[in-house]
Amino acid sequence: ISKSVTSTMTGIAIQAGYIESVRQNVLDFFPEIAKETKDENLKALTIEHLLTMSAGFNTNTLPNLNAQDPGVDTVEYILTHSNILWKPGETFFYDSGLPHVLSAILQKRSGLTLEGYAQKKLFEPLGITDFRWGCDPQGITTGYTGLSLRPRDMAKFGYLYLHQGGWAGKQIVPATWVKSAT
Repeated sequence: ISKSVTSTMTGIAIQAGYIESVRQNVLDFFPEIAKETKDENLKALTIEHLLTMSAGFNTNTLPNLNAQDPGVDTVEYILTHSNILWKPGETFFYDSGLPHVLSAILQKRSGLTLEGYAQKKLFEPLGITDFRWGCDPQGITTGYTGLSLRPRDMAKFGYLYLHQGGWAGKQIVPATWVKSAT
């Protein structure tokens, strides 16, 4: 459910103008990494590549957060510890680091953690109050895992998607996002 909510919040953020589109380059949000990298594939990496796990890495980029030195920037590690071997968009490889980068982007742009942004824009409108979600040593919500919801609240999320993002007469998630995400 964590990755699905991270994706949903990305769609909400695009509608809110925090992200231009799924075609926006990831390094637009991390100018310090953009300035240092010589990796042309990393420069070509987009939001869509993160969402579809087609970044081009051939390894799970996520560090072991339990053993990680708190001084190590998780997102920088994900994006720079390994070269992107394939052109982004060409190859699927399941990589939990990619939704974590989305979480960092959402935090940078919205000014809220992914957990806080989801609470405000998704959970509160759905009447979801009993949840928890972990974070990395830098305070970035783990966009790939750790979201705990009650079964009835997970059903609300499913119902939202069954109704093209609408809930109680309000459009919570853009219908176009629901269509493209499913």
